[in-house]
Amino acid sequence: SSSVHSKGHLYGFHGNTGGINNALRCVEFNTGKVVWSQAGFGIGALILVDRTLVIVSERGELVLAQANPLVYKELARMQVLRGRSWVAPAFANGILYCRNNRGDLAAFDLSPDQ
Repeated sequence: SSSVHSKGHLYGFHGNTGGINNALRCVEFNTGKVVWSQAGFGIGALILVDRTLVIVSERGELVLAQANPLVYKELARMQVLRGRSWVAPAFANGILYCRNNRGDLAAFDLSPDQ
C-alpha cells in the first residue's frame, strides 16, 4: 500500500504477503533511516487525517495512531471488518469508510457534531 508523508517522515508498511517481519514503519524522508517499527498489522493500508494515522490491518482492525516521528502511539483499536483487508480507508465529509477485499463496507461518522 502507499505510504503517507507528514513533516519530513513517511509512514507505511514494510514487508509482503505471508512475511513474518511485516511492520508499520516511520522513516525519515531525507535519509531513509527507520525511526520506529510496529509489528502486528500484517500488510495493511493507511491514510493520514490531520495528524492521525488511520490504519486498517490485514485482519480488518481499524487503528488510530498519532503521526508521531518519535514513537508509535496508538489512540484506539477496534475490529470493524472480517476477512482480509488490503484496501486503504477513505475519509470524506466527516465519514470514515473501510472496506475489505470481499467488498464489505463499514462507515463511521467522525464529524465534530457527532
